[in-house]
Amino acid sequence: MPNLSPRATNSAAPVEVVPLSRLIAYFLRLGAVGFGGPIALVGYMQRDLVEDRRWVSTEDYLEGLAFSQLSPGPLAAQLEDHKPVGRMVVYDAVTKP
Repeated sequence: MPNLSPRATNSAAPVEVVPLSRLIAYFLRLGAVGFGGPIALVGYMQRDLVEDRRWVSTEDYLEGLAFSQLSPGPLAAQLEDHKPVGRMVVYDAVTKP
């Protein structure tokens, strides 16, 4: 899961601190209605979490993406699973629907 610390990717785009419940809701929705396979879901996550909502910094997202590409298993499921906070809850939210 991405690092949700309040540091900024640059001075104009601070990262928002997000409650776990909002992350769970986002990933439940993504898992239920996301279409296009792992690569498409990774693109949706970048657009939604980094660019639109600013819940995750670009640096943290790219770090998670690189780690996920090295890990076995589905890319999209690995991407939200690379940080320990809420790991299993968010993982289940994406993979169970």
